[in-house]
Amino acid sequence: LLLASGCGSMPKGEVRSRLLELSKNAPVAERGLTTLPLRADLGDGERDYELVHLRVPARGPVAGARPLLLIHGTPSTLCNWAPVIFGEGEHPGLAAHRDVHAIELLGHGFAPGSHEPYSFQQLAAFTVAATRALGLEGVHLVGHSYGGEVAWRAALDAPKRD
Repeated sequence: LLLASGCGSMPKGEVRSRLLELSKNAPVAERGLTTLPLRADLGDGERDYELVHLRVPARGPVAGARPLLLIHGTPSTLCNWAPVIFGEGEHPGLAAHRDVHAIELLGHGFAPGSHEPYSFQQLAAFTVAATRALGLEGVHLVGHSYGGEVAWRAALDAPKRD
């Protein structure tokens, strides 16, 4: 007897709402996420995508401080950055003195996208397009794990964006 079972993925909207219901993600839910149209060429011609984005303005002085763009790892979402952005306990978090942005990588977490895997290079192109769409000049890219490779590829592909 062979028994095979599968697990279908939860719809993206449900993933988003369930993640934002978690108490650890309350600061993200309170701040709110935006979804912006984004036109990008990921190597197969320009197409329309959606950018899921979190923006947290600095709570304190930012003189000369460049904005940060945080890129999550996998399997993960931008919600994983909540303690880093907003702080925990006596640690104030990055938004204490920097404008912080976090994006949901295309096709990951609750971001729109195909079920086909995106390459690091495609996600780097998406990230560069996101910096343009958000008007982020002189941005510092910060990536965790998988997002780290996306960040360095984006930086190499668009060095003038720094």
